[in-house]
Amino acid sequence: MTKNEEVLFALCGEFPEDDKTPLTAKEWYDLQQKLLEKGLAPEALLDEHQGWHIEDLGYTTQQAGSIRALLERSMHLSFHLCHLSELGITPLTILSPLYPLTLKEKLGQNAPIVIYAAGNTDLLSTPSVGIISSRLVGDYDISFSELVAEKLVSQGYTIVTGGAKKTAHACLAVALEHGGNVISFLSHSMQEEMTHPKTKQALKDGKLLILSASFPRQVYSDNHALVRNRYVLAFCENTIIVKTELSKGGTWHALAELDASHMERIYCRKVPSYEGNMRLISQGAKPIDINWQGLST
Repeated sequence: MTKNEEVLFALCGEFPEDDKTPLTAKEWYDLQQKLLEKGLAPEALLDEHQGWHIEDLGYTTQQAGSIRALLERSMHLSFHLCHLSELGITPLTILSPLYPLTLKEKLGQNAPIVIYAAGNTDLLSTPSVGIISSRLVGDYDISFSELVAEKLVSQGYTIVTGGAKKTAHACLAVALEHGGNVISFLSHSMQEEMTHPKTKQALKDGKLLILSASFPRQVYSDNHALVRNRYVLAFCENTIIVKTELSKGGTWHALAELDASHMERIYCRKVPSYEGNMRLISQGAKPIDINWQGLST
């Protein structure tokens, strides 16, 4: 990490056994703008004694004190980063050259400030297609996910999933069986996911990259499910929707945020009894079925 990234991580990252509340994305961007107006880089926050103080940026004494308290965590940063490295996890700040550019371009200030990564980061630069689905799926839905994943892998695409355990694990298994690669944005515990035998082997073989905007020990939550699907949709040029509930669930709400032009890059499985899927198709998503021939590279 550069010194600027270390400052950013100290301010916005999550530290174990630490009760300080990190800056939100909005708070970080406000601070960054204030620094830019003064001609200062983030690392300057560590050098207040060089003729200026955080209060000079327009913060109250209390606000400046909160920022200083977060900056104190930089003293323990090496130990924290070493611990994450031992787990096979690397935090990528929005200032990192490895941070996914498409997230910054499409999400702007809604992009996560820190992403935790485990696995082969080279996969971030490969052609990729998302496959996401509701968690409420049956065997037929999983079989369809496997069919789509196999087709896309044969065309040279990396599969990007939202980590929903049934469909994501099915896509991972199929992709690996056919020599493909997978990127998975998680909404559940990264550390837990990394203990699964197939996941461990795929990470070891360089065939998998796991990403999470939450601290690696963080458990599943509906909010995390919502944002992870948002990240898949922003990261991928095209996304396959296996199943979505109508007007509820993380998949639906993430899709509801898209503008009409983005719908042209959504391929939705056509099942008349799936109200959510049929609504998406009526809104411009491209219908597909088991006879779908995939995408041209």
